[in-house]
Amino acid sequence: AITKATVRVPHPKRAADCLRTAFRIAYAERGAVLYDIPRDYFYGEVEERILAPHQYRVDARGCGSLESLDRAAEILANAKRPVIVSGRGVVDAGAKDIVAKIAERLTAPVAMTYLHNDAFYADHPLWVGPIGYMGSKAAMYSLQEADVILGIGTRLSVFGTLPQYDINYFPEDAKIIQIDINPKHIARTHPIEVGIIGDAKEASSEILKRLEVKIPEPKVNEERMAKIKERQEAWDKECVDLAMVPGVPVNPRRALLEIQKALPQNAIVSTDIGNVSSTANTYLRFSGEGKHIAALTFGNTGFAYPAALGAQIARPEAPVVAIVGDGAWGMSLHEVSTAVEQNLPVVAIVFRNGAWCAEKKNQVDFYNNRFVGADIPNPESFAPVAISMGAQGIRVDKPEEVGPALEAALKSRKPTVLEIVCDGTQLAPPFRKDALALPTRYLPKYAHLDVRNWNK
Repeated sequence: AITKATVRVPHPKRAADCLRTAFRIAYAERGAVLYDIPRDYFYGEVEERILAPHQYRVDARGCGSLESLDRAAEILANAKRPVIVSGRGVVDAGAKDIVAKIAERLTAPVAMTYLHNDAFYADHPLWVGPIGYMGSKAAMYSLQEADVILGIGTRLSVFGTLPQYDINYFPEDAKIIQIDINPKHIARTHPIEVGIIGDAKEASSEILKRLEVKIPEPKVNEERMAKIKERQEAWDKECVDLAMVPGVPVNPRRALLEIQKALPQNAIVSTDIGNVSSTANTYLRFSGEGKHIAALTFGNTGFAYPAALGAQIARPEAPVVAIVGDGAWGMSLHEVSTAVEQNLPVVAIVFRNGAWCAEKKNQVDFYNNRFVGADIPNPESFAPVAISMGAQGIRVDKPEEVGPALEAALKSRKPTVLEIVCDGTQLAPPFRKDALALPTRYLPKYAHLDVRNWNK
């Protein structure tokens, strides 16, 4: 479940062969592989020819079936209300410009998949924002009316397409064209009209070529552009209005809004799992070459900071920020010593609301405010802990301090923990409303827990 495969070395002479197999699987399935060397094989000599990567693996996947590409272009050319869903494959393949050209030819709004906020340009007039938990209502309303959906570089996951804000937005009758590099993800969660196994950029480029032939002189659908703009502006206003509700001391949404304003265009942002970190899906926007790295549906708490350290090593010149709740921070704060030791100037933004708030919200909605194991009272502050480990520690408790503090931390180019003291009562909705039900109790001794007796 954690790795794509485990490759065990059966004999010292197979060490290189098995290592090539591990890399081949990792590149083919786009994930980690465990390379297991038994202890008694740690030492020894072996003769082996060192192969160049192209000699033992193929990275280029091509554009997919030409027949499927023809069919996809035909459906898109005849669509009345097409919508594009851009996923992580678009980012990895460097295909955002191609996606933009397809969108412009069709006057198609572009949504991004859950927590892949970097999969399209936020300053493009056809951007409507991310879908999924705490996603954009502009994107959801656009998808709700779609007759054709072009999913590029995405598996269209179950969690990422569930109803949100009581909006059942993913249409059942729309024709879906799905492009993904992994055949296991095609039609995995939604029935499709056309499936294309291929590289997001290569396949999108071929579809664009066909659309340029079918629609040589595209006309902008002004009515649709006006509707897209109206939805964008309404969503922007709602995001700001929710952020400006006063908090004690800081509304976490306000903190996320100020963080977004302060981030450089080339910033790499990692987000953890949790109530506040996942609400970042509402506020994070990327217009330049910035990147968004998220824990996604695996739910691996404590992900963001180690991921940010890795990103900083890969891109030493880039500003790197990790958005972490105080629960997840308890699982990864020891890596501050690694950041100091390796001089990695990652800024960990820790939301200190004193609780596991994703779990707390479930206990508010489904357990009548009976809290078990939800509070995180210690330590009083993580800033002194960071300082004791050799990093900078900054603590803010006023919303207007968030932006300047982040800018100063990024400018310093030093490992920094920026702790924001947040209101622990301003909570986002449960992750899965469909996973829990209000309690009904039948035994007399549990009658006080029954939902019908909560207000008695």
